[in-house]
Amino acid sequence: MDTDWRRIDIDALEEGNRLTAADLVPPAEPVSYEDVAVINQQVKSLLAKGENYDALAYSLSSPPYGGDDQVKALHLSTVFDILKTTKTSSVAKLVGELSTDEQDVLVKYLYKLMSLPQGQQSSGVLLAWLDKVVEVAGNGPIIRYLNDRRTV
Repeated sequence: MDTDWRRIDIDALEEGNRLTAADLVPPAEPVSYEDVAVINQQVKSLLAKGENYDALAYSLSSPPYGGDDQVKALHLSTVFDILKTTKTSSVAKLVGELSTDEQDVLVKYLYKLMSLPQGQQSSGVLLAWLDKVVEVAGNGPIIRYLNDRRTV
């Protein structure tokens, strides 16, 4: 028998104590498509009035962590519309007015959009936003994005 304690397979001793990937993700409330559609309509009305900060803060305050792919895609397109319609000169001011949690969610959306074809077509806009987030908040939002298991 091998007595080297470094080579003992602990998982083989206790089968029920294994963690799965689902165990590591915090629970999230389910979000319906209708809820996100309402958010989308309210954001569009705020953008029509020129209230970009209110639209951004409203959309980032309730990300649909518990939604399915269709719900997340609608919310992603809502945030993308805000990012595209905001003037580059006002991005730093908007990011500075966001709370830390909202900045973290914004970074999640920026990275998600960068991974998609429509985001890659507007990469200059997304990189400008990311640059302003880092300029205003430092590297904290990026580090928290990398460690958070919840996806948008």
